[in-house]
Amino acid sequence: MPPKHDQFASPAQKLLGLFGALLFTGREYSLTGLAGMLHCSKQTVLRMMEDIERSREVKIDTRLSDDGQRWYKVKTPRNRPNVSLTPERIQHLVLCRDMVMHLLPKGLRDEIENTIARSTAFLPNLCDRGEALVSISKSMVKGAIDYTPHQETIERLFQCIRNKTVCDLTYQSSTASQPKTYSYAPLRMVSYREALYVSGARVAEEGSPEIVMRTILCVHRIKEVVPTIRVHDLKEQEKGDGHFGFMSQEPFRVQVKFAQEVAAYVSERTWSEDQVIRQLKNGKIILEFTARSRPEVVSWVLSFGRHALLLKPKDLREDLIIVIEAMQGQYQGRK
Repeated sequence: MPPKHDQFASPAQKLLGLFGALLFTGREYSLTGLAGMLHCSKQTVLRMMEDIERSREVKIDTRLSDDGQRWYKVKTPRNRPNVSLTPERIQHLVLCRDMVMHLLPKGLRDEIENTIARSTAFLPNLCDRGEALVSISKSMVKGAIDYTPHQETIERLFQCIRNKTVCDLTYQSSTASQPKTYSYAPLRMVSYREALYVSGARVAEEGSPEIVMRTILCVHRIKEVVPTIRVHDLKEQEKGDGHFGFMSQEPFRVQVKFAQEVAAYVSERTWSEDQVIRQLKNGKIILEFTARSRPEVVSWVLSFGRHALLLKPKDLREDLIIVIEAMQGQYQGRK
């Protein structure tokens, strides 16, 4: 039996996870989102909510949104809890810092450094401050983008996300000759393959900010962000499907055969939450999974060179053959 990846495996862990998420984040969670986070049914979440409220330790506010979704949030306690950190916990923050520093402009990097340094004031023994700030990790990247020139853009996006405001955003697409400006509601910052993106929606230019089109934009291609006084109540879509691919398209099944040379590498990783790996007698494997981005599947298969063979879907296999033939012609025609 394969090992479990669920950090909330037991009922007790699920209850503690729910309690911690509500109490320590101060965020509002939907019933659907909590069920997905804890890998359980909505009925189980409702039972745990009743258990928490019966404890009388916290009070939970609930509301019903216009789309019928139920949302939960813990009322802010009157007395601030006593907080005591350990060097190990601060090192966890240092670990996170080291892993994402290459994605942030220098100004934000400095702020993070100062914030983590100030957190050592919560150590019971201040002599442990030096130990807590020791870096034990390093992020190795290639093709990184310098976001220092884009710090103002990032901070304004943060502001709009926090305040739920619409902005006038000017964007230079890689395929357009001139930048375009439109009303945009940023909802979340996303990191993917050594780059920063903002996920949100283009909205109506006037009146109620109704969604025109949901879209994800490259932060480094944003030319200007001007916050407006228009507010919205839009929420990020809860995909939670775990399918292969960053750009969201209609899901489709993929089947790829891998040579023995890369079989271990492929088998050790999760490419889609519903993936199935079939071991062949000659050491090869067949990986089957759900994807939602055709160009990304093509690029990914090509990255394995001759060690990968796309079996399905047939039409995407034909697209891949066209790409390979074009590459072959490019090299053969080179002098």
